[in-house]
Amino acid sequence: MDPTKPGTPIDEDVETLLRRLEHVLAEEHAALSKLDIQAVEQAARDKSELGERLRRVDRSGNPVSAARLERVRRRLLRNQVLLVHARDTTRGLIQLHTGGPTPSYGPGGVVRLSGHARLSTKG
Repeated sequence: MDPTKPGTPIDEDVETLLRRLEHVLAEEHAALSKLDIQAVEQAARDKSELGERLRRVDRSGNPVSAARLERVRRRLLRNQVLLVHARDTTRGLIQLHTGGPTPSYGPGGVVRLSGHARLSTKG
């Protein structure tokens, strides 16, 4: 059994769960880079399970390394950026191929988002 995988019967503490979460985040990053949808979905399930376990773990007497928490936070944010980019790219491709409206720069540096919404890019 892989102790970095969720569901491994092991005496769990916060550090162990965070180590597993870091492993899942690394797998998710690789999956996002390859656009491996099944692996991304598995990572989401694993993160959800680990989140539940982290909420249930007894934190008394278990100090958590600030460096580890910061590392997990950075990895979560990095993967979130990739997820948002993948979502926006997919939406754009769908709109492009279905003839739907796509965001575009209009005259004077104005982005037309949809309908009457506008965003000035002039600053």
